[in-house]
Amino acid sequence: MDILRKTRPTMGTVQQSFQLLNVLVDNYDPPVNEIHREGLDIILVEGMQFKYYATHALSVLARYMTEEQLKNLIPRGLKKGITAVLERDVFLIIQEGIEACSHIAVKSSSLRDNIASWASLRVTELLAAHHRGISLEFTRSVASLLQDLCYHKPIPEFVLKCVAGSVRFLLQHEEQEIRATVLNVMFQVASNEDFIITFEKSYMRSILQFFDSTIEDEARMAFFIIGYFVKQHSNNTITLLHLGLIKKIMPFLARHSVPQIGFETCLILQNLLSKRKYIKYVGSIVDSGIVLLLLKLLDDDTADYKDEACVTLRLLNEVWKPRHAVKVADAKHIKIMCNVLKRSNTKHIACTIALIHSVLKACSVLKAGFQLQRAKDLIKESKAYEYIAECTRENILINELAAEMCTLHLDDVKIDSNENHTEISHAQNSGSSKTEICVSQMVDDSQATTSHSTD
Repeated sequence: MDILRKTRPTMGTVQQSFQLLNVLVDNYDPPVNEIHREGLDIILVEGMQFKYYATHALSVLARYMTEEQLKNLIPRGLKKGITAVLERDVFLIIQEGIEACSHIAVKSSSLRDNIASWASLRVTELLAAHHRGISLEFTRSVASLLQDLCYHKPIPEFVLKCVAGSVRFLLQHEEQEIRATVLNVMFQVASNEDFIITFEKSYMRSILQFFDSTIEDEARMAFFIIGYFVKQHSNNTITLLHLGLIKKIMPFLARHSVPQIGFETCLILQNLLSKRKYIKYVGSIVDSGIVLLLLKLLDDDTADYKDEACVTLRLLNEVWKPRHAVKVADAKHIKIMCNVLKRSNTKHIACTIALIHSVLKACSVLKAGFQLQRAKDLIKESKAYEYIAECTRENILINELAAEMCTLHLDDVKIDSNENHTEISHAQNSGSSKTEICVSQMVDDSQATTSHSTD
């Protein structure tokens, strides 16, 4: 300060003082309060416009300065100094300015907003023009700034737009560390509940590409980002569906089978199935093989999200058409549904009964005689009717569904064994309903002859 207080300090003496300060801040804990008290921080702000050493010193000092101290620099030219540094032609100097912005932005929401308005547009311009040629160190500084701009919540809409505009240029960076950082930033943008930022198809495609990543963490992060976009029920959701999101889910699940991914898959499907505007994608959901996966979850004693799978199947059953349901009338689906009837609780059984009812009804409506007969044979062979009969005494919903299923689709199955007559008699004596008798009629009768038409 004594050097700078000279009546006419020369450029040489100014540079010497800044160099000495650089040595101080780089090698020792800087005496921030003393520097602030002496007004040296103000001189550094003024020096940012023409000296690298001033920019570097302020970048380091900003880590240790308080919010109040930094705010005091705003009327002293902090904005002018930062914008001047970012407009320089030397990337090393610009990098120091970006790092200073990061250290300032994390201090408070208001300082974050100031930095975003002063610096973010210029950062996006630099990335748009030079993202393929800038150094790894420079890119790290940019990625850190984008992350720091999202540190304080809530995040204003203009900040979300700014960081999203910069992230797009770094999503395909060759360094995993950079990709991980910007994916985390993208997660902050997608999960924001206050504002929805709409992205074009090419942007969404670049995120979907992470589904094929061999790196577990970034593939999972991309999946959760996509999940938030689906839950927005916005143009982003439509864009993802047009890009074939549903077809990509099953291959993704084959590579990433952790419970969190399965749970998120159920939430994604529930959001799609709960809105009428996505009904046209029900066929894609059925064709993708997801129904079989959800049924396997119901049949798995160790599954952590059986209830979510059950809710998803229930929503599907409410919206699918006979042409969709008939595709589930094959052996692998019917067998698993029969197993669920034997192994699960009442809630899951009710869901499964509803599905079986829809499948049989679809076969009947579409006159798919072969599929109908095969499904009925599998139900009889599995003896699932015994478990249905037991549940009908406890749950009126299952009772009604089973009754309709028997009346409409299984009334041609006759009974002639003493064992089955005993079952029916027992059911009547216990006060059970007509449904239990109908369910008992699902027993195999080798003398029964039926005539069915095919597709």
